[in-house]
Amino acid sequence: MAIVRVDFSNNQPAEFASAVSGVINSAMQEVLGVPPLENYIVCQGYPKAAILHAPGACPPERLEKIVFVQITLNQGRSAELKAKFFGELNRKLVGTGYLQAENIFINLVEVARENWSFGNSNV
Repeated sequence: MAIVRVDFSNNQPAEFASAVSGVINSAMQEVLGVPPLENYIVCQGYPKAAILHAPGACPPERLEKIVFVQITLNQGRSAELKAKFFGELNRKLVGTGYLQAENIFINLVEVARENWSFGNSNV
Protein backbone atom coordinates (compact mmCIF):
# COMPACT_ATOMS: atom_id res chain seq x y z
CA MET A 1 0.00 0.00 0.00
CA ALA A 2 1.28 3.45 -0.90
CA ILE A 3 0.00 6.99 -1.16
CA VAL A 4 2.12 9.38 -3.21
CA ARG A 5 2.00 13.17 -3.32
CA VAL A 6 3.72 14.94 -6.20
CA ASP A 7 4.00 18.72 -5.84
CA PHE A 8 5.36 20.99 -8.56
CA SER A 9 5.05 24.40 -10.18
CA ASN A 10 1.90 24.72 -12.28
CA ASN A 11 3.97 26.10 -15.15
CA GLN A 12 4.72 22.49 -16.17
CA PRO A 13 2.99 21.26 -19.34
CA ALA A 14 -0.43 19.59 -19.10
CA GLU A 15 1.03 16.10 -19.57
CA PHE A 16 3.60 16.50 -16.77
CA ALA A 17 1.48 14.95 -13.99
CA SER A 18 0.56 11.94 -16.10
CA ALA A 19 4.15 11.32 -17.22
CA VAL A 20 5.62 11.70 -13.74
CA SER A 21 2.95 9.61 -12.01
CA GLY A 22 3.43 6.82 -14.56
CA VAL A 23 7.17 6.74 -13.88
CA ILE A 24 6.65 6.74 -10.11
CA ASN A 25 4.06 3.96 -10.33
CA SER A 26 6.36 1.86 -12.51
CA ALA A 27 9.41 2.31 -10.26
CA MET A 28 7.41 1.51 -7.14
CA GLN A 29 6.15 -1.73 -8.66
CA GLU A 30 9.50 -2.78 -10.13
CA VAL A 31 11.82 -1.88 -7.24
CA LEU A 32 9.69 -1.77 -4.09
CA GLY A 33 7.15 -4.46 -5.03
CA VAL A 34 4.10 -2.24 -4.44
CA PRO A 35 1.11 -4.03 -6.02
CA PRO A 36 -0.44 -2.04 -8.90
CA LEU A 37 -3.87 -1.83 -7.26
CA GLU A 38 -2.41 -0.54 -3.98
CA ASN A 39 -0.67 2.56 -5.30
CA TYR A 40 -2.48 5.90 -5.12
CA ILE A 41 -0.90 9.04 -6.59
CA VAL A 42 -2.06 12.63 -6.23
CA CYS A 43 -0.37 15.32 -8.34
CA GLN A 44 -0.74 19.00 -7.57
CA GLY A 45 0.60 22.05 -9.36
CA TYR A 46 1.15 25.27 -7.41
CA PRO A 47 1.67 28.93 -8.35
CA LYS A 48 5.32 30.04 -8.35
CA ALA A 49 4.84 32.04 -5.15
CA ALA A 50 3.68 28.93 -3.27
CA ILE A 51 6.89 26.95 -3.81
CA LEU A 52 9.75 27.79 -1.49
CA HIS A 53 13.17 26.19 -1.17
CA ALA A 54 15.80 27.95 0.90
CA PRO A 55 13.65 31.11 0.73
CA GLY A 56 15.60 34.01 -0.68
CA ALA A 57 18.53 31.82 -1.75
CA CYS A 58 17.00 29.71 -4.51
CA PRO A 59 16.57 31.45 -7.88
CA PRO A 60 12.92 31.72 -8.99
CA GLU A 61 13.67 29.99 -12.30
CA ARG A 62 14.84 26.91 -10.38
CA LEU A 63 11.70 26.87 -8.23
CA GLU A 64 9.69 26.48 -11.42
CA LYS A 65 11.57 23.24 -12.13
CA ILE A 66 11.55 21.60 -8.69
CA VAL A 67 9.37 18.57 -7.97
CA PHE A 68 8.67 17.13 -4.53
CA VAL A 69 7.68 13.45 -4.31
CA GLN A 70 6.49 12.19 -0.93
CA ILE A 71 5.67 8.50 -0.68
CA THR A 72 3.91 7.03 2.34
CA LEU A 73 4.15 3.24 2.44
CA ASN A 74 4.40 0.26 4.76
CA GLN A 75 7.64 0.02 6.68
CA GLY A 76 10.13 -2.79 6.37
CA ARG A 77 12.27 -2.21 3.30
CA SER A 78 16.05 -2.29 3.64
CA ALA A 79 18.27 0.78 3.30
CA GLU A 80 19.84 -0.84 0.22
CA LEU A 81 16.46 -1.31 -1.46
CA LYS A 82 15.48 2.29 -0.70
CA ALA A 83 18.77 3.56 -2.16
CA LYS A 84 18.16 1.46 -5.29
CA PHE A 85 14.64 2.91 -5.52
CA PHE A 86 15.85 6.52 -5.14
CA GLY A 87 18.41 5.99 -7.90
CA GLU A 88 15.97 4.28 -10.25
CA LEU A 89 13.18 6.80 -9.68
CA ASN A 90 15.54 9.73 -10.15
CA ARG A 91 16.89 8.21 -13.38
CA LYS A 92 13.38 7.57 -14.72
CA LEU A 93 12.13 11.04 -13.79
CA VAL A 94 15.07 12.65 -15.59
CA GLY A 95 14.30 10.34 -18.52
CA THR A 96 10.89 11.97 -18.97
CA GLY A 97 12.70 15.07 -20.26
CA TYR A 98 10.87 17.35 -17.85
CA LEU A 99 13.28 17.29 -14.91
CA GLN A 100 16.93 17.57 -13.95
CA ALA A 101 18.31 15.37 -11.17
CA GLU A 102 19.23 18.29 -8.91
CA ASN A 103 15.59 19.47 -8.91
CA ILE A 104 14.06 16.19 -7.73
CA PHE A 105 13.32 15.77 -4.01
CA ILE A 106 12.03 12.36 -2.88
CA ASN A 107 10.89 11.54 0.65
CA LEU A 108 9.78 8.11 1.90
CA VAL A 109 7.52 8.05 4.94
CA GLU A 110 7.23 4.57 6.39
CA VAL A 111 4.28 3.67 8.59
CA ALA A 112 3.19 0.54 10.42
CA ARG A 113 0.46 -1.47 8.69
CA GLU A 114 -2.01 -0.68 11.50
CA ASN A 115 -1.84 3.02 10.56
CA TRP A 116 -3.88 2.51 7.38
CA SER A 117 -7.66 2.76 7.16
CA PHE A 118 -9.93 2.70 4.12
CA GLY A 119 -13.57 3.66 4.40
CA ASN A 120 -15.17 1.76 7.25
CA SER A 121 -12.49 -0.86 7.70
CA ASN A 122 -8.89 -1.03 8.86
CA VAL A 123 -6.37 -2.75 6.64
